[in-house]
Amino acid sequence: MKIGIIADSHDRLSTLKKAIKILKMENVEFLLHAGDIIAPFVVPILAESGVPVYAVYGNNDGERKGLKEAFAKYNLRIEEPPFRFVYKDLRITLFHEFSENEFDAKENDLIVFGHTHKPEIIEGNPLILNPGELCGWVYGRSTFMLLDTVNMKTVLKEV
Repeated sequence: MKIGIIADSHDRLSTLKKAIKILKMENVEFLLHAGDIIAPFVVPILAESGVPVYAVYGNNDGERKGLKEAFAKYNLRIEEPPFRFVYKDLRITLFHEFSENEFDAKENDLIVFGHTHKPEIIEGNPLILNPGELCGWVYGRSTFMLLDTVNMKTVLKEV
């Protein structure tokens, strides 16, 4: 199964649309967003992925009520971090700001976070991923990740 992983999109619709197009071509089974979506008008673009979307609020997501309503309208999920769930036996915890002291790593297969705007892959059990910033505002690189759960291999993509 392939998973699309994004974070820190910060209302930049052009890069989000490009990433969604690539993820659709890659036939991802679902999409994770590690926060800082910002506004409800972004949610229809996430829904264009045509797959389940699981997201958490980031520190810049001030319009939480509107985001919650928009996610619900498209039957997508957004929760307070840490958001723990299981998808086809894959135990996932989704953060925005990540602290290793906040959880028991043994209870996870995959941990995803954002906030730093820097891509990061920490191999091991669990696999820990930060897809960097999709917006490209801070470091000038609009990045996201593709994870193949068959071999737990991650590819950093850029739009």
